[in-house]
Amino acid sequence: MRKRHAQRRLKQLRRDLLETQARLRDAPFPTLLVFGGVDGAGKGETAQLLNEWMDPRDIANHAYGEPTQEEQERPSHWRFWRDLPAHGRIAIILGGWHHRPLLDHVYGKTPVETFDVELERINLFERMLTDDGALILKFWMHLGRDEQEQRFRRLESDPMQSWRVTELDWQHFGMYDRFVEVSEHLLRQTSTDAARWTIVEGEDANYRSLAVGTIVRDAINARLDGRPFQVELDAARHVMEPGAGHD
Repeated sequence: MRKRHAQRRLKQLRRDLLETQARLRDAPFPTLLVFGGVDGAGKGETAQLLNEWMDPRDIANHAYGEPTQEEQERPSHWRFWRDLPAHGRIAIILGGWHHRPLLDHVYGKTPVETFDVELERINLFERMLTDDGALILKFWMHLGRDEQEQRFRRLESDPMQSWRVTELDWQHFGMYDRFVEVSEHLLRQTSTDAARWTIVEGEDANYRSLAVGTIVRDAINARLDGRPFQVELDAARHVMEPGAGHD
C-alpha cells in the first residue's frame, strides 16, 4: 500500500478502535483474537500494536509454551479455557490451540489421523465458545519463503533486534515446505462458520496492521449492532480501496 495512504487510514483506525473498545465494555460477549502463522510474519508485532492502539487494561495477552505438569494432567484445552476473557473484554492469543497440534504433526510425532482428530476437537471447542456468544477472530500471518529469509537476516543484522531470531527459527525455515503443507491442511480443516481464518500477508507492516485492525473494528461493531459480518479468507478484501497500490 502507498505509505501516505496507509498512514492516514491507520490514524483514523486507531481512533475507531478506541471507540469500538468503549462500546464493547458493556457487551454480553467476549472477543478472542487468535494469531497463528509463519515465524517472522508479524504476529507479536501486530498484537503489540493492538495493545498500543487500544486500552490495554481491557486486553489480556497469552502465549503458550510446553504444557506444565499441571496442564498435562488435564484436558488439552484446559489451559486455554482458564484464560478466556470476561464479557466485554478482549484476549489476544498467540499461537493458540492450533500451535501444538501443528508442531507435533510437522515433526512427525503424530500421524495424520491423530492430527485430524485434534483439529476436529479444536472445531468443537470453538463451536462451544461461539455458541455461548464469544466472537472469535483468527488471523494467519503469512510470509513467502524468500521474504521470511530476508526478514530473519534483517533482524539478525540489527544489534537491537537480533535476539528475535533463534536457532529454532532457522530450523523451522529449513522445514518451510513441510510447514506450509501442514498449515494448509490445518487452515482448510479449522476454518468453519463458527470461526473462520483470515490470511494476512506479513511483508508490509502497514498493510498487516491495517488489515487486522480493520477486521477487529468491523467485526466487533457488527456484532454490537446485530449485523452479519462475513470474515474473508483473504484480508485484502476487507481493506483494499480503489487506488490503493504500491509506491
